[in-house]
Amino acid sequence: MSGFDLLDPDRGVFVSAHEGRAAVVFDGSDLLAADLAEGSLGEELRSLRFGDGVGLKVEIESSGPTAELSGDRLPEETVTRAHATGSLHRGGEETALACPAVEVGSTPRVTGQTTRAIAVLLADGGLLALSAVSAPGAEGHGAEEIVAVLAEPEHPADSEDPDAEADAPKGGRSAETLLSTEYDAEGRQRRATLELSPPGEGGEPPLRGAGTLICGATLEVEGARIDTAFFRWSIDGRPGLGRYEIIRPR
Repeated sequence: MSGFDLLDPDRGVFVSAHEGRAAVVFDGSDLLAADLAEGSLGEELRSLRFGDGVGLKVEIESSGPTAELSGDRLPEETVTRAHATGSLHRGGEETALACPAVEVGSTPRVTGQTTRAIAVLLADGGLLALSAVSAPGAEGHGAEEIVAVLAEPEHPADSEDPDAEADAPKGGRSAETLLSTEYDAEGRQRRATLELSPPGEGGEPPLRGAGTLICGATLEVEGARIDTAFFRWSIDGRPGLGRYEIIRPR
């Protein structure tokens, strides 16, 4: 299975499309289109078509680090920082796109369970990916399996020194991940905080992050409710943008 996100804050365009899940297109905080993801999501040229003359065609090329997620109950998932070029069509208008993107490849998700997924592009070239799953009705600490990976850029931002990589922040899979979410009256995610314990036994303090809503939409499909949102994030002081998606069984 495959999918992608586009994040173009300069043009105010945010897109998320993942096979078997939701496809949504935002112009700033305005929702242009939302439907089940159908179209060419895994081909070289990715395309989406909606009603009301809304469509998307982009080429996506990997451009940065990759995070690999897996767990006892979590599907294997590969999340890669990428770059997209193409166009967004709405009515008779066409908007050229050249923006950061996220490319996702995964095994099918298990149905009947609540899942949460986060993919954040950090401004310095890093990538944070998170995946979580819990059974319906599961409550309390430990009821949710959650995995997060911080993938650092190949070279530190704003550095021309090839030896500077040795002093770059160390990423990797978090030893423990805590995700707390604030919801609105309709049960949609509005704010979130993260705490990521670094791997190893070095006694390093956890990384902390927080995110606030830019735009979001809810899609009701047979057997599930999908809440897809884009957040503005700060991870240990590093700014970023990214998707926060929740799928709940109905």
